[in-house]
Amino acid sequence: MIESISESTHSSYSPELLRYQKTIETPAEDYLFYRQSFRGIPVSNGWLRIDESASSKEFLGVHSRILDDAGIGQIESVGEFKPWVKEQAAVLKSKLAMGPTRQWDVLDTKLCYRIDKHKPKLAWKVQLAESKGVRSGDVYIDALRGTRIVVLKSTWSSPMAKGFVFRPNPLVHMDADALPDPKLLPTASYIQVPIPVSRSSRVLRNDYAYAWSPNSESHATAGQFFYDASDVRFGQTMALYYATWMQLYLGKTLGFSRANPGQVEFIVGFNREDNSYYDLARNRVYLGLGGIPDFQDAEVILHEYSHAIHSVINQPLSLDKSSINFLEGFCDYMALSTCEHFKVKHGGLSQEFAAWDGWKSGRRVRDSLGIRRADDDDLLSDTENQIHSTDRSDRASEFWTGVLWDLREAVAGSKAGHGDSVVLGALYKIDAPYTASNFAKAMLLYNRSHYSGHKEKSIVEVFTRRGIPVGL
Repeated sequence: MIESISESTHSSYSPELLRYQKTIETPAEDYLFYRQSFRGIPVSNGWLRIDESASSKEFLGVHSRILDDAGIGQIESVGEFKPWVKEQAAVLKSKLAMGPTRQWDVLDTKLCYRIDKHKPKLAWKVQLAESKGVRSGDVYIDALRGTRIVVLKSTWSSPMAKGFVFRPNPLVHMDADALPDPKLLPTASYIQVPIPVSRSSRVLRNDYAYAWSPNSESHATAGQFFYDASDVRFGQTMALYYATWMQLYLGKTLGFSRANPGQVEFIVGFNREDNSYYDLARNRVYLGLGGIPDFQDAEVILHEYSHAIHSVINQPLSLDKSSINFLEGFCDYMALSTCEHFKVKHGGLSQEFAAWDGWKSGRRVRDSLGIRRADDDDLLSDTENQIHSTDRSDRASEFWTGVLWDLREAVAGSKAGHGDSVVLGALYKIDAPYTASNFAKAMLLYNRSHYSGHKEKSIVEVFTRRGIPVGL
């Protein structure tokens, strides 16, 4: 469940927030700012920055800092300057700043502005990763003077920390009436894995996730995160582990580096209710404790993290209330697909994902056990009234998960990650109205632009079999 900026009960912004905007152009990007309004009239001096790529118009993220009119004026002045420092020179300076004795790969270089001592500066942002290691970081070089503004090194180091996660989640094998005592689970229920933080760290925080709990003991031993399932700190470890490797799968395996919501905060055990959700305004996932605690179920973690993924790719879609069933179905699909990737990548892990509140048997999608909602044979006509409405419908989201999974299987055996890439890529191409037919068209267009139409006939057959009209 996504709690958007405009509908958050905890937000200070009105539902009309997105109706009053200001675009500031700089040599780097177009920066969009939104302020609270009432009936189209601004009623606040606070501006919320939402980044958008000037070239592709892709949504890049919500900036957490609120600026006043003076701050906006400073940023407008940045647009009067052009970079004097060339990109290549900025890259060389960045490599020196990160460590001249190491070899660095350049992941991304772009112009941006960086607030330094309360003043915006036009800067080159250079993202680097160690060629033979796990160190990485961002370096900001002043684009006018060539001086270093700031170096943000990754919290990762070699070797990584270690800890326990479930292998597989033992709850998927439990009887319908048997809720196990987590303290009595056998050691074989867990697997020791590298935890993607420094072995000197006592905090579960890296570039992609930060996991903590309101009421829990601190991590006593640096780099050692070995807890049983009765300990909320086990949930913190699970959250950081699965969110991180999902992001690495999207960014490095599939090449969707922009599908990165930044550091998502996981608050584990925030209440005693059987409820978890993603809060877009704060880029935060809440994992509840009710029933079987959601932090024990990797599918829940991946489902909620997937809300952050579609929000950073296409925010208008994410804020559209009539798209709720498409988004829920998408997030369930991503949880299952990431599960399958883990099985291929980590053969010894044999990871399976329990159904939500896993004492209930998981549904089968072909030969994959565990996805919470997936349907194998519904037609669009069976769910059309629900899937295009603002009301949550399990059947409608089941239908959409099944459609996406059918597409994944239809292109299996061609190119690695083909199906996942088409599903994700469609989010960049689709525009309102967000209908099943328009989603299908967007997937076909992405397949043509990035895979030269490979397996298009098989993809069209999936949509036809499900009763989804497609016409390009």
